[in-house]
Amino acid sequence: MSKLDSIYLQGVRSYGPFDDDGQSVKFISPITLIMGQNGCGKTTIIEALKYATTGVTPPGSDKGKFFVHDPKLSKVSEVHSLIKLNFVDATQERWTVKRIMEGVQKANDLKFKTLDVTITRTDRNGEKKDYRHRCLEADHILCAALGVSKPILNNVIFCHQEDACWPLDEGKKLKEKFDDIFDVTKYNKCIESVLKLSKKTQDELKVSRETVKRYKILKDEADAKKSKLRDNEQQLVSILEVIQGYTDDLSKKNKRLAELNALEKEINKLLVQLENLRNKMDNVKQQQQDLRQNIKQEFQGSNEELLEAIEDFNSQLRDRENKLTNHERNLKKFLGEEAQLMKTINQKQVQKGRLETEEKQQQDTIKFCNSSLVKLAAELGIETPQQPDIIDVERVTGQVQRKVAIFKDELEATRVQLEREEQMFQTKIDGYREAVAKLNQETEMKRAQQMAKKSDERSAIRQISAMKVSNKDLEEVESSLDQVKMDLDVATSMHEMENWNEKIAELTEKRTRLEENLEVVDKRVHELQSHSNILAEIKILDRTISEKEEKIKELENTLKKPMMYLFKEFPTARIKQSLNQVLSQCENVIREKTKLQNARQQELTTLKLMYKQQEDKLASMEEEVRKNEESILEQCGSQDLETSLKTLESEIQELQDEKGVLSSSERMYRHYIEKMRQSEPCCPLCHRIFDSRSSVTELITELNDKASNVPTLVREKESHLNRLLSNQREMLQLKPAYQHCARLKTLEIPSARSELEEIYKKRERVQKQLEEVKGTLTELQTREKVAKGAQGDAVVVDQLQTEVEQVKEKKSRLEKSVQEGPAQNLQDVMEEQKHVRQELNASSKELEDTRCSFNSSKDEIHKLREKKNKLDNNQLKIKGELQARQQLEKKKVECEKEVKSLSMDITDLTEKLQPANKQLEIAVSEKRELQAANRIKIDNKRTEVTNFQKKVDDVIKLQTCIESYEKRGVAQNLEAVKESIQTLETDKKNLDLQKQQVCEEIDKVKTYLATQKIKERELGDNLKLREKRKEEKDLNLEIAALSEQIHRKNVKEIVKERKELVIAEQDLQKEKAFAEGSQKQLQNKVDELNTELEGDIYKNANKDYMETSIKITVLEYSAKDLFTYAKAMDWAVTHFHSTTKRRNYNYRVVQVKGGVEIDMRGRCSGGQKILASLLIRLALAETFSAKCAFFALDEPTANLDRENINSFACALKEVVKARNARGNFQLLIITHDHQFLETLHSLDLLEDYFDVSRDARPIESGRVALAHLVGRRGVV
Repeated sequence: MSKLDSIYLQGVRSYGPFDDDGQSVKFISPITLIMGQNGCGKTTIIEALKYATTGVTPPGSDKGKFFVHDPKLSKVSEVHSLIKLNFVDATQERWTVKRIMEGVQKANDLKFKTLDVTITRTDRNGEKKDYRHRCLEADHILCAALGVSKPILNNVIFCHQEDACWPLDEGKKLKEKFDDIFDVTKYNKCIESVLKLSKKTQDELKVSRETVKRYKILKDEADAKKSKLRDNEQQLVSILEVIQGYTDDLSKKNKRLAELNALEKEINKLLVQLENLRNKMDNVKQQQQDLRQNIKQEFQGSNEELLEAIEDFNSQLRDRENKLTNHERNLKKFLGEEAQLMKTINQKQVQKGRLETEEKQQQDTIKFCNSSLVKLAAELGIETPQQPDIIDVERVTGQVQRKVAIFKDELEATRVQLEREEQMFQTKIDGYREAVAKLNQETEMKRAQQMAKKSDERSAIRQISAMKVSNKDLEEVESSLDQVKMDLDVATSMHEMENWNEKIAELTEKRTRLEENLEVVDKRVHELQSHSNILAEIKILDRTISEKEEKIKELENTLKKPMMYLFKEFPTARIKQSLNQVLSQCENVIREKTKLQNARQQELTTLKLMYKQQEDKLASMEEEVRKNEESILEQCGSQDLETSLKTLESEIQELQDEKGVLSSSERMYRHYIEKMRQSEPCCPLCHRIFDSRSSVTELITELNDKASNVPTLVREKESHLNRLLSNQREMLQLKPAYQHCARLKTLEIPSARSELEEIYKKRERVQKQLEEVKGTLTELQTREKVAKGAQGDAVVVDQLQTEVEQVKEKKSRLEKSVQEGPAQNLQDVMEEQKHVRQELNASSKELEDTRCSFNSSKDEIHKLREKKNKLDNNQLKIKGELQARQQLEKKKVECEKEVKSLSMDITDLTEKLQPANKQLEIAVSEKRELQAANRIKIDNKRTEVTNFQKKVDDVIKLQTCIESYEKRGVAQNLEAVKESIQTLETDKKNLDLQKQQVCEEIDKVKTYLATQKIKERELGDNLKLREKRKEEKDLNLEIAALSEQIHRKNVKEIVKERKELVIAEQDLQKEKAFAEGSQKQLQNKVDELNTELEGDIYKNANKDYMETSIKITVLEYSAKDLFTYAKAMDWAVTHFHSTTKRRNYNYRVVQVKGGVEIDMRGRCSGGQKILASLLIRLALAETFSAKCAFFALDEPTANLDRENINSFACALKEVVKARNARGNFQLLIITHDHQFLETLHSLDLLEDYFDVSRDARPIESGRVALAHLVGRRGVV
């Protein structure tokens, strides 16, 4: 049987919508009990189970609005709710159903909807299958998996607390519930649905008949337009042939014109070349004149002598430039050495300052260390000299350390003595504590024994009170048992007297004989009906042959014009095959032409892309040249880049020299000032003696001012130098761009332009070829279109001809089969069939009644036997309970005596415990006071020793620093640094002298090179003049050759022929334009007709007409079949209920009182309503949910007194026992009645339960003995 596994809730009712608010419940067998306060969410679990399995929201939730968590409580606008149920079906396959809901808070309303329903089935092999359905389909799947109907789940198994008393509701609602559960109205609903569908089909049939008339008119109009379209298309084809002739003539004329244009272009190209040569000649002559004006004295030697003179001059110039380079390299080397020396001197000066500072700190440290040591010795009572400088540091330090060690030993001795005193007190306290613990242990042991005995006593009392049996009950059971045995004997004898088996066998044989007779009659009826059907079918075939032959004639008339266009004559047979051959030929040629067109199109696209790329490339190169030239212009101005770099280098060199002079002048000024501050100062340069001290002071002041201004001047020079160096770096970075621009202008841009022109010419040629291919392809596609347009009708004609032949063959076969027909009449045989069937029905009914009587007798005997067995069991049970009651009463008396004895022992132990506790408290208080006093003594002594030790450590650290300084040899390092500074200053002076000499040599070489530039330019101009004279001679020869070539061309004849061709071409163009105008008019007519035929009105006219005709036929048969089906079902239902009159059912709940049946509705108390409704629901569940192992009770003990609660608990035990015998059973109980919980536990029905509360902890399971455990709900 199917059973529940677990459920997970989130965002439902008061269960929070967030992930950490989700709660789950694991269902257990046989009883899952959920306890909790009112409003904590117990009933929500049953509501969630009902919604998960049936999709029905709880009553009073306004179609689910109040079933989801209120968004306002969580301060959100929308809430997503999740219910996830796991269960196992009867085949032990696991199912998981998830229902996701959404609640959206609008302005004043809450909107609810179900977002998703997902069902997952896991078979025994672990394979999963997911179902995503609409709610209705999901409900059917879940009910089938659970093995129970939806009404049983809604009204019986998961009945809500508000609807718990529905069996005692008013008659109309009670009838609706029971009709829903028993499903008694489904056949009536089915008949109504079929009749409604039949009426709907009739209405649709009327509409379809009106529609088919309209489609018939449209179909006729469309056929007329198609005929007109075919005529226009034939005229269009003729005009296209005329236009093609004009196009061919124009092509020949254009070809000759193209040849003449090519010759004319060639002549023009030669004329342009001639003009270019003449212009070039003029430029050469002008350049020669300019060169002669620039040359003061023309070189008289040969070209070889001129080149040799230039080479000698360049050799001398290179020697001078190499010499200048060497000098500049030496100068750069000296500057680098100077900078390195200045850097080293500065580092040494810094090192000198640092060492002098360390020396001063060392002296201060020694003084502080000695004074601290003297002060510490005085505090410890050690005698030392009055002056700290003359003490023996090692000796005094040793004395101080020994003194501190003595203090530490004294501290340790004091601590040990105090701990020994505390230990004595602790030994005393332990004795008192042990005595108290012993008394407490005895008291607790006695109390535990007392509690156990009280528990046994209560258990015995509870069991005695539960045993309400007596000797009178035993006598009543025995009397009832004797009566049942007598009734059973009587029923058995009556059953054996009737010859049930013989009667049933005789009736069965009679029914079998009637069934055989009916089968023979049915066979004869079937043969006669087949004969009638064949005759009717032959008539239908005749009508079909005539209709198909008419359709063939209509289609042949339609196909006449396309066939004449394609074949020049109409094919007599196999029209489809002929059209397929034409289409195959057209398709092959079109495929080749399309392939050629695609190749030309691809080539054209590639050329266009290449042209665009080349154009972009040329534009990018020109843009790059422009940007680089702008950058160079912005950086260099009107000067050339090379000239600007040389000028900038000279300025940088001058600034570096000035900076070096300023850097060395500061030290020189400081050196002069130190010399002038000596006792007998003299001038540092001329060594004269000053007349007065005031002159020395004024000179020192002046030198100080100049020395103080030096850093400012140096910073200014450095700033200016950095700017120039930055400009130089930027210019050097622009140098590659400058060279790249030159290369682009001279080589790459002209080459790109020539490539662009070649691509353009090739693109024009491919474009012309593509247009020619497109024209040919259009003609072929027109032919193919005509063939395809006729193909559908041709297929229909061939098919109709084949069908006519097949129908004629079928008709001949049927005519042969009906030549010899049966002799009997169909009406007589059907009357005989009806008579045999009535006898068979009467015999079957008699057999069924006999079997019902037999089964009723057997059921009565079976019930009496069950009642006898039950009374036997009750008799044994009452006897056993009477014996157990005597034993429990004895046990109760013994427990009372033992409880009294243990109470007296506990009282004595409590009186002994009070003085022992008082002694323990006094001892503990004395120990604490002693510990506090000892702690103060120890802390004072430890603080004093710690202070002395810290001071000793500080002195030792200072001595370590002093020794470290002496070991590092700082004084010797200071002297070495001073000597190194003097050596470096001497080296710098020598380096300044060498640098000055190199600068003078550089100036001399630069002056010489500047004077030689004029001579170099004059030699170059002589060489250029001779080259221009040679170029003039070559140009004269080229001009003469071009003039001769142009003269040989017959230009006049070419021009005359070209004019005649142009006039002829114009005449052909006019005639072609007139033909194209006619073609355009016809094409417009064809397009208009195609547009109309492709429009919504005529596009599907034939198809709509055929489909609507078919639909009318289908609807006619459907309406007839539906009416017949509804009539047959109505007859069957009426015939079934003709004797019992049970077509409508009424229900009422009654109770038997004094042998009289009275209605319970309106005559019951609240408790009686609850009990009666529970009994009816349990009975319905037992009957209709045999494959379902679970049942839910929501607050079943509401309005019940204690006696009825106990009786209800005992009844539940019997139900659980009976259902467990057939399989797993799960009973879900919602309650807040703790006494009901204890009753179930006392009946051994319950061990674990779930406790739900309104706090923030998860739902937890507990044991009945620990009923104070609470669980967690979603926060309310």
